[in-house]
Amino acid sequence: MEKKTQGRMKIDMEKIKSKDYLQVTFSKRRNGLFKKASELCTLCGAETAIVVYSSAGKAFSFGHPCVESTMDKFLATASLIEIGESSMGVPSFPDYHRNIGINKLN
Repeated sequence: MEKKTQGRMKIDMEKIKSKDYLQVTFSKRRNGLFKKASELCTLCGAETAIVVYSSAGKAFSFGHPCVESTMDKFLATASLIEIGESSMGVPSFPDYHRNIGINKLN
């Protein structure tokens, strides 16, 4: 039996050149990302916040219980870590996470 469609195909990870395809792909992937975050909240009881900017600069967000409370909690924790680390001569919070990312890539 012959296939009538190409089915699900692997796409190369490179920027999409067509603005129409770019917008459609962004919308689909944004919705998929928000769905996965929602599932994480439901299954694990995690608090999540996601902010995504489109290529046009429009912001989209998802948060559980809400974006504001989750971001406030994160920023409060980040500032406490940064204050504690800067007084001990340890790299600041953003530097620490940047270094972890670089080490993982290496």
